[in-house]
Amino acid sequence: IPEEQRMSAIISIDKLEKVGAKGVIAEARSKRIEEDAMKNVLRLLEKNKIEEFEKINNEEAKQGLREIKELMKYAKEFDVKNAVFAPYLARGLEYYTGTVVEVYLEGKKSPSLAAGGRYDRMIGDFAGTNEAIPAVGIGFGLDTIYDVLVAKKKVKLRETVVDVFVVPIGAEKVLKEALSVVDQLRALGINTDIDMMQRSPSKN
Repeated sequence: IPEEQRMSAIISIDKLEKVGAKGVIAEARSKRIEEDAMKNVLRLLEKNKIEEFEKINNEEAKQGLREIKELMKYAKEFDVKNAVFAPYLARGLEYYTGTVVEVYLEGKKSPSLAAGGRYDRMIGDFAGTNEAIPAVGIGFGLDTIYDVLVAKKKVKLRETVVDVFVVPIGAEKVLKEALSVVDQLRALGINTDIDMMQRSPSKN
């Protein structure tokens, strides 16, 4: 696949688990990526063991494999269970320069709880120096994690965490006094909120 089409091809390949091989090929066709080339890539990606990729005669691929093997070795040493090599995983953003990761709940493949990877150029780009500064980042899906905790009954659903809700009636005239009351209640450790929208008592 030509250099100028590679990122586009990788983004299509990242959808392999969702749309299957036919879906990836159809998308590649719409992007004018040669169909036979994409089929060759997909045949290669059917091999999900690191050792099966060592036959590739490409220095960039060999470097990537060395990094993956080193990472998997560390995962084992730190007792990370269920770390899996996924050659088709390609985070959709273009700033990653090395290994990318996704974290799933055990036994489930989607949605992911966290994802991220290695990026060596981003900090230098933002600083305007173009300096390569190695960095790794990860983002967490807080909504997804919360949904999992609720499903596993690890958290109790509450409509509010507020103990006292202050409603200033005739807001403009009494807002100063109402805020003073809120401040005193919070100082006592009481979870307090206040209506700042000038809504009626019934709506509050």
